[in-house]
Amino acid sequence: IPIILLGTVAFAGFQYVVGKKMALWSAGAEDMPEDRYPEIHRSVERISEDMGLEKPRLMVADMGVPNAFAVGRRGAGVVVVSSELIRLLGHDELEAVLAHELAHIDNRDVITMVMGQSIASMLGLAAYFVIAFSRDGGIGNIILGYIASILVQSVAMVFVLAISRYREYVADSDAAAHVGGDAMAR
Repeated sequence: IPIILLGTVAFAGFQYVVGKKMALWSAGAEDMPEDRYPEIHRSVERISEDMGLEKPRLMVADMGVPNAFAVGRRGAGVVVVSSELIRLLGHDELEAVLAHELAHIDNRDVITMVMGQSIASMLGLAAYFVIAFSRDGGIGNIILGYIASILVQSVAMVFVLAISRYREYVADSDAAAHVGGDAMAR
């Protein structure tokens, strides 16, 4: 069990480090040129300074849908904005979206979610091993352990998803404090 717990923690670290790169790669994100998007860069600089954050790296991607997301942590954050969102929103609305994403970095939401998912995985593994290797350890126990693992992890993920939803509301509230509630209401 200690080896499994250590492996789960190592996987969480791997997910945190590699997950950022994979998210950027899967979105097809490229650096956002400052000469082409000066208003976005100025807005992010202003909001970052207001939040006490180091300006994150800005990237743009053709995602096929209007979207934005943040990955990373304070000092190493990245905000990706889809070209569709840039075309669709006015500057005030886009600034509200940027403030929301910066709030995720400021609040360390990425690490919160990675930790939540890791805890759910650890609980699932613990349930599996407690049931699968109890008593006689036959094939029936292994199957029951597998089913218990899925159920325990699913229940734990409901809590993780609830935390995720709550973090979205907090990011909205924090963003509104930095750009004004009118832009957030749209």
